Amino acid sequence: MEEAMVIRRDGTGKRFGVLAVLMAAVFLVFMGTHTVYGAGGLDLNTDYPGISVKPGDSLNIPVTLENYTGASLNADLEITAMPEGWEGYLQGGSYQVSRVHVKNGEEGAQVTLHVTVPKELTEGTYTVEVKASAGEGLTASLPVSFMVNEMNAGKGSFTSEYPQQEGTTGTSFSFSTTLINNGLKTQSYRVLPKKQKSKKDIHIKDKEKELEKPLGPNHI
Repeated sequence: MEEAMVIRRDGTGKRFGVLAVLMAAVFLVFMGTHTVYGAGGLDLNTDYPGISVKPGDSLNIPVTLENYTGASLNADLEITAMPEGWEGYLQGGSYQVSRVHVKNGEEGAQVTLHVTVPKELTEGTYTVEVKASAGEGLTASLPVSFMVNEMNAGKGSFTSEYPQQEGTTGTSFSFSTTLINNGLKTQSYRVLPKKQKSKKDIHIKDKEKELEKPLGPNHI
């Protein structure tokens, strides 16, 4: 009778031993296919998250993705918000990128956000947003604000192909000029020939003629 009980106890012990080995094997397989990250998460940042811009500006904004999860990882990067008519992309090294490798710690990964502001836009604040994601619920977002107003839009400019020309009496000159409205509103410009004082008599043809032309914002 006692011998039978001993056999039963031995069998029960073997069954528990096999079960423990199986549980350990399942745990190791799970750990091998899933990286467990710490609670620090990702951080996406730039030194200048708010910028004043002018119509037609091309901007290069340094962006840093930092990783505080406790392990290196690959993260997807994308521009999730871009105002209508604006253009932009992310660059790492010499390449346009959509995914980066980020080491753990403050070193992070460096990318550049390239933004082209349209030549025509109204006064206001515009937002471009960059997002990073690495699965397992790890995400970070960075909104960058671009402020446009009449003060920083810039004044108009009037330039000549040849600012100065010389010649003998009777010489005819022809040249091209460019008039640009850098403001945010349509402006009317009056162009008049101006006679400069000189020791020589310079005749300006059609000097009484006036040119009045309305130009839209940032138009030539």
